[in-house]
Amino acid sequence: MLRVMLGTSAAGIRIAIKNIIINPTVSATINYQHISNTTGITDHEFVIDGQQYASWGTDDTLIFHIICARHNVQYVPYVEQQFYQEALIYKNAQGQFVTETIQKANPSYVPPT
Repeated sequence: MLRVMLGTSAAGIRIAIKNIIINPTVSATINYQHISNTTGITDHEFVIDGQQYASWGTDDTLIFHIICARHNVQYVPYVEQQFYQEALIYKNAQGQFVTETIQKANPSYVPPT
């Protein structure tokens, strides 16, 4: 399964492209998710055809811009965070639940060049 994460101009909103089904020289059906910190995850499908499909060529950013515009945001390349936080929950010696937040290096992070 394909999963391309798109950043957007709006804080807390990302687009995750899940699948692209191509009907050569005719159209492409794109399945993706709109991910929002406030409204959650919603599934969407978009068909690109006609002049848009003909203009696509090899530049995938055209699709990224079209999909983002459907949600009133602008495409911005997604950059993985260098670190992420993880919550550890455990019982201490007194039997009480304790939550500790730790920071871990993100294995998907690629430093800018």
